[in-house]
Amino acid sequence: MSNRVFEHFPKTNIKSVCPICYKNHDGATVLVPINGTQEGFNMEAVPTHIQCVIDNLQYSKEQKLMGLETKF
Repeated sequence: MSNRVFEHFPKTNIKSVCPICYKNHDGATVLVPINGTQEGFNMEAVPTHIQCVIDNLQYSKEQKLMGLETKF
């Protein structure tokens, strides 16, 4: 398993929420890197429910682009 994938959503003093569903319920989670935050080999990331990614992932054949469609 990747070092960015976790069995549980983080429970910290800072209230993190999934950027797709805006909730922090427990579930399999992946850390998604935040553009523009890289310093050397380190980068800030936001915890995101894997199921949210699966449910909202789309691919455009014409543009050859993969992305997430959110409902918000």
